[in-house]
Amino acid sequence: MKKRGKVKNSLMIVLMIMVIIPLLALGFLTYNKTEDVLETNLILSSEDAIKVSNEQINDYLNNIESKVMIIANDETIYELLDNPSVEDEIHGRNALDNVKQSDEDLMYVYLASEDGSMYVQPKVELEYGFDPRTRQWYKDSVSNKGKILWTEPYIDDITGEYIISCTKALVKNDQVVGVVGIDLNLRTLSEYIANKTIGKDGYIYITDKDGTMISHKNKELIGKDDATKLECWDTIKNSKRDFITYKFQGEDKFAVFTTNEKMGWKIIGALNEDELSTDTGAIKTFILITIAVSQLLAIGVSVLVANGISKPLNSLKNTLNEVAEGNLGVRAETNRNDEFGEIEDACNHMIENIRGLIKGTQESSRVVLESSEAL
Repeated sequence: MKKRGKVKNSLMIVLMIMVIIPLLALGFLTYNKTEDVLETNLILSSEDAIKVSNEQINDYLNNIESKVMIIANDETIYELLDNPSVEDEIHGRNALDNVKQSDEDLMYVYLASEDGSMYVQPKVELEYGFDPRTRQWYKDSVSNKGKILWTEPYIDDITGEYIISCTKALVKNDQVVGVVGIDLNLRTLSEYIANKTIGKDGYIYITDKDGTMISHKNKELIGKDDATKLECWDTIKNSKRDFITYKFQGEDKFAVFTTNEKMGWKIIGALNEDELSTDTGAIKTFILITIAVSQLLAIGVSVLVANGISKPLNSLKNTLNEVAEGNLGVRAETNRNDEFGEIEDACNHMIENIRGLIKGTQESSRVVLESSEAL
């Protein structure tokens, strides 16, 4: 007899394929879409954090500029320049000191006159022959009278602190009569930015336009140009803002950055690649578990459905095999009210008909036999 496969197995395979393939496709599409959404959210949240930091830096610097304007608009400063008497110097120094005392980040507040005099609060001993007019900050201020200028960050000779200077020329009758300035210690701003986090483990740092570190969580890097050694530095230097990927010490990294328009500084957020892969990995695991559980359920459901179909088929097959062996006393019993029940009725009716035909044949044979004996 020809060997044939079983309907039960075919049904199970078909049902499992119908469940597993859509699940795999759905899982693949869900994973990719979720990865895109998570990456987009990471970019947006990182950009927001950098934007907020940039705004805070601007607010901080604007506050310093307002203090410079307070000095530049103080009448006692102009009186000191017009009449450098002892009394006017006391009043002028008090004006400078009032501004100095208003903010602990202000290292020095000073006034340089057109005759080379220099008034600094707090008082410091200037080197012999010091002439502020020869200094670049004085020359730049005179060349840009009416504007508030900022210097590039530099190391203060006296304290060794990283500072910047904010200066403005004093103009009277359209003539520059002096320059006022504030030396600002960047320590507070640097520590504030360095303590900010971005994402889970990311951090923010600041460099000047040439890549010299102004703020970093690793204080040893401040004043150094380590940022210029990054493979992505050229992109950072030549772009105003972006979100990029790069490698650092063999690890994949993300960087989001923007440029402070006032100072030209680069505000950079550094994130590890696993900021994204950790979340997507968890989702991938969840999808795989869901597929595995669904596959087990699909196998269970397939077995139940296949048994529901193969059991009555086997019952009918066994009945027909009995009939084929000559047993016409059997009856098909599927106990089903569907098409299988109809097949059961037809099968039983066929058996009854065959039985009737055989009975009729036997009766005809008996009559013929009796007639033969009578003859």
